[in-house]
Amino acid sequence: MFRDDDSLSSREDDVLDAEELLACANCFVPLALKEELIEEKSESCKEVVYPYELTVCDLDCWCYSATHGQDRHDIIRARPGQCAIKLLPSSSDVSWFPGYAWRIANCKGCDQHIGWGFFAQKCSCDGYVLERETVPAFMGLILTRLRPCSAARAKEKSQLRQLQCATHFESIFYHAEGNHPLQRLGQLGSLQQRRLDAYEEAMDSVFWT
Repeated sequence: MFRDDDSLSSREDDVLDAEELLACANCFVPLALKEELIEEKSESCKEVVYPYELTVCDLDCWCYSATHGQDRHDIIRARPGQCAIKLLPSSSDVSWFPGYAWRIANCKGCDQHIGWGFFAQKCSCDGYVLERETVPAFMGLILTRLRPCSAARAKEKSQLRQLQCATHFESIFYHAEGNHPLQRLGQLGSLQQRRLDAYEEAMDSVFWT
């Protein structure tokens, strides 16, 4: 049988272009899988939050245009998973979602602010917090700091970024250590080898669990 290369290439493109997750727009580390996105509408603080529907990763999800002072963020809710998100200390400021306290969430890959973790809490009649969960009930991720893509595409782009970072630092090292043009030429071979080693390391890395 003859292999249809065009058909095979088309299928490979479909796999790469599938929207399986939301990745960090800066470093492409996965932040939320498609199955973790929350489609249902949640109660929100109507004075500062405008809910609307949006198709994300081929799902019809409720998103929220939320304001805080002069800042406005469009966010999507997602269940907390095993992706690369780290949470900063909690805040006592008013929440966009009643009954939930929040903590700033950053990407573990590049430390960019990508949203908030919202924690269920029980309050007394006078508003005093009696109990607060330690695991977020859901994440609120900033849409403009995310990119929908496939797992394969996220891995490819994340590896490329790591390689570019390694090349950049090697270039700085090269120009800093070269005291003479001949010495710089002598260093080039070892620098090229380190660049290849960095590339192989990047290709072998897995950026999510």
